Amino acid sequence: MLRNHLVVALRHLLRNGLYSGLNIFGLVAGILCFSLITLYITHELDYDTYHEKKNRIYRLALGRLAENTPGSCVSAGVMPGVLKEEYAGIENYARFRKLPSLVAFNDNSNFEENFFFTDSTVFDVFSFTMVDGNPNTALTDPYSIVLTESAAIKYFGKTENVLGQLLLVDDAMTFKVTGVMKDVPGNSHLSFDLLASAATLPMHPQEHVRTYQLTGWYSHYFHNYLLLDENADPAVVAENIKTAAKLHSNPEEYELYGTNMGLFLQPLTDIHLNPLFGEIEPQGDRSILAVLAVVAIIILLLACVNFTNINTTLSMLRRREIGMRKMLGARKIQLTLQFLGETAIVTLLSFAISITIAWIVLPSFNSFTGKDLSLRMIFTFPTFGILAGAMLLTAVIASFYPAIFVGRFAPVAILRGDVSKGKRKLGLRKSIIVLQFVVSIVLVAGSLIISSQVDHMLRYDLGLKTDRVLAVPTHGDPAINKRLHLFFDRANQLPQVEGSAVSELVPGETIFGIVARIDNKEETRNFPTMGIGFGYLDTYKMKLIAGRDFDPAQPLDSVLERVIVNETFAARHGWTPQEAIGKTYDAGGDGQNVGEIVGVVKDFNFTSLKAGVAPVVMGNFPYFYSVVSIRLNDNATLDASITELEKVWHSVYPTRPFDFRFADDSVQKQYQAEKKFGTLFSLFSTLAIFIGVLGLFGMVSLDLSFRTKEIGIRKVLGAGMNSLVNVLSKDFLRLVLVAVAVSLPLSWWLANKWLSGFAYKVESIWVLIIVPAVLIFVMTFVLIGLQTFKASLQNPADVLRCD
Repeated sequence: MLRNHLVVALRHLLRNGLYSGLNIFGLVAGILCFSLITLYITHELDYDTYHEKKNRIYRLALGRLAENTPGSCVSAGVMPGVLKEEYAGIENYARFRKLPSLVAFNDNSNFEENFFFTDSTVFDVFSFTMVDGNPNTALTDPYSIVLTESAAIKYFGKTENVLGQLLLVDDAMTFKVTGVMKDVPGNSHLSFDLLASAATLPMHPQEHVRTYQLTGWYSHYFHNYLLLDENADPAVVAENIKTAAKLHSNPEEYELYGTNMGLFLQPLTDIHLNPLFGEIEPQGDRSILAVLAVVAIIILLLACVNFTNINTTLSMLRRREIGMRKMLGARKIQLTLQFLGETAIVTLLSFAISITIAWIVLPSFNSFTGKDLSLRMIFTFPTFGILAGAMLLTAVIASFYPAIFVGRFAPVAILRGDVSKGKRKLGLRKSIIVLQFVVSIVLVAGSLIISSQVDHMLRYDLGLKTDRVLAVPTHGDPAINKRLHLFFDRANQLPQVEGSAVSELVPGETIFGIVARIDNKEETRNFPTMGIGFGYLDTYKMKLIAGRDFDPAQPLDSVLERVIVNETFAARHGWTPQEAIGKTYDAGGDGQNVGEIVGVVKDFNFTSLKAGVAPVVMGNFPYFYSVVSIRLNDNATLDASITELEKVWHSVYPTRPFDFRFADDSVQKQYQAEKKFGTLFSLFSTLAIFIGVLGLFGMVSLDLSFRTKEIGIRKVLGAGMNSLVNVLSKDFLRLVLVAVAVSLPLSWWLANKWLSGFAYKVESIWVLIIVPAVLIFVMTFVLIGLQTFKASLQNPADVLRCD
C-alpha cells in the first residue's frame, strides 16, 4: 500500500511538472528567506549571552533624574570604585577606556583603534577565555598587556610563548605581554584587540588622561560595568545609586556640571539592541529586527498559502482519479493519506533544497551583514520548531483540505464532471489572492521608500563638504600634535592641497558635551562642543555668516575660550547671528575660563540626519585635537596626492605610519545600518514578490485550465483576443483593485511610522506608494494576457471534443 501511494505520488508530481515546480520553488524561496532572516535575528538577540555571569552584569549609564531614563553609556572612571565601597549589592566592577594607540614590535608598527585600558578584574566580571597567562594577575601591574590571539599573531606570528615580550606604545610606554586570550566573539557589543592595565593610566603621557579624566565625577570617558552580588536585587541597587552623583561628588561641581544627573543600570544583554549615546561601535536596532521578523513570517506564510492554494486547486484536476478511488471503496482517511504523502515529499524536498542553498549563500550573506552566522543555528529551538511547525501545518492543510473539498462530492457527480458549483466557490481563494497582492504592493513600496530615504540622506546638503578630504588620526598623541605645524607647512606647499586643519573630530563622529555658562546667565548648560584648529572651516567649506574665523594672527585666539557657534545655538538664546557676536562664553561656568563668541556658522549636520541640528560650540582647544584633515583640490589625482602626502608625513614623523581614511566614509558609516537594512528588506521583498508571482501564475494557469471549454466556445462564437483577455482577466483585476484600495493607506501609514524616526524625510512618498500598485496591476494584466494567449492557441474542436 505504501509503495503504491509513493508511486502514485511521484507520477502525479511528474505529470504536473509545472505546478509541482511552482510549489517546490515557492516553498524553497519561503524557507530560504525565513531561515536567513531567522539566523540574523537569532544572532542579534544572542549578543553577550556567552558570559557566564551575564544576568549579573550591568553597564553604568547616565541620564537626567527628571526623565528617569538612561541617555549616555559613558561615565566617570571614579564612579565604580565609590559605588562598590558605598553601596551594597555590588560585587565587582570593570572599567574600559578606549585610547587608540601606536603599537610597535621591532619594525612592525600599527595604529590600533581597538586599544583599551581596563582593570585587572575584567576576567572575573566577563567570561573572556585566557589561553596563556594567569587571568587573576595578568593586568594587575602597570605596563602589563593582554593580547587577543589575532593581535598576538599580528605582532609575533604565533600565540604561544609570547609572554614576557615587550611592545612599545606611542613611542613612550613599554608594555610587557602577560596574557593571550581568545578573540572576542562576534556577538559581543564591545570588541577589542589589546587590553592594557588601567594601573598605567596615572602615568600616561597624555596629561588630561592621567589627571582629571581619572578623578573627576563629571569627566565622562569610561565605559563602566558592575557585577552585582548573586543575591542582590538589581532594582534595589539601581534605586540606591541613582542619586550617587549628588551625594558623593563636590557640591559646587554638582551645581555646575551635574544638575539633575542620575546613575542608572543597563543589563548587559540589553545593550546591543538598546544603544545609548556614546557607544564605542555601532549597535543593533530592535525596530529593524521587528520589521525583518514580520517580513520573515509573511514570506513563509505566503509560501505555505501558495502551496496549499495551488495544491487544493490542483486536486480538481484529479477528480476522476478521486471518483474512481471512491467507487472502489476508498475512504476519506485513505485519500487524505495519499495527499499527505505527496505533500510530505514536496515539503521535505523543498526543505532539503532550501537548506542546501542557505549553506551555499551563507558566506556571502555573512560578508554582507558583517555577522558570523552558522547554519546549525537553524536546528536550534525555537527556529527549527517554527520552521518544522509551519511545514507540518502546510502539509496537513494541503492534504486534508483537498481530500475533504473534493471528497465531499458523490463519485457519480465527480465522474460526470458535475462539480462546477464547488469549483466556483472561490471566496477563500479570492481572499488569499487579495492578501498576496496587498503584501506585494506594501513590500515593494517599503523597499522604494527605504532606498529613497537612505539616498536622500546621502545626498542631503550637510552644510559642509567632506569629499576629497583625507583624515589622518593623531589620537591626541602629544608627540604628534606638537610637530603638526611642520607637517602643515610642508603639506600646504603641495599644489594638490587646498587646505588643512587639526581637530577633535571629523564629520560623522559623535560630539560630546561641555558644560558652560553663556552671557553671564546664572544657569549652566551642557552643549555639544568640539575642538577645531585654524583653517577647519575652510577645509570643510563651512559657511561663516557672522563674525570671523579663528585667526593665527590673533594671539588671543589660542589662549582664551573664544568660540564659534552655529545658527541653532544663537537661535536657542534668542539672538540673531550678528547679536551673538561678543556674547560671553564661560567654559565650566566657574568664571576661570571666560571667553566670547567670535563667529557664527550656517547650520550643519555633523551627525546622522535621523536627528535634527543641535546647538554646537567649536573652540580652539588643543587638548582635544586627535585628527588631521587635508583637503585636496578638484584637479588633484588621488593616488599621486596620497603618495606625496605620505612622503611629507614621514619627513616629519619617520616612525609613524600614514594611517589615513576618507572623511566622507565617516559620514556614510552613520547610515550603514539603514543601508544594510534597506538592501536586506529589498532582497527579501523581491523574493516575497517572486513567491506571489509564482502563486498568481499557478492560479491563473489553473483557472484557465478549468475554462478551456468556455474559451473554445467563445472562439467559435467569434470572440477575439482582446475580448478573451477582457473577460478572463476582469475577475483577477477586480481583486487587484481591492488590494490597491487596501494597500495604499496601509503603505502610507507604515511609511510615515518608519520615517518618523528621521528629522529629514524624503518627500513625495505618495509617488513611491502608487508606483508599486501600478506595477502590480500591469504585471497581473500582462501575466493573464500571456496565459490567455497561450490558451487561445488551442484548436476549439480539440477542446470541445474532450471532457
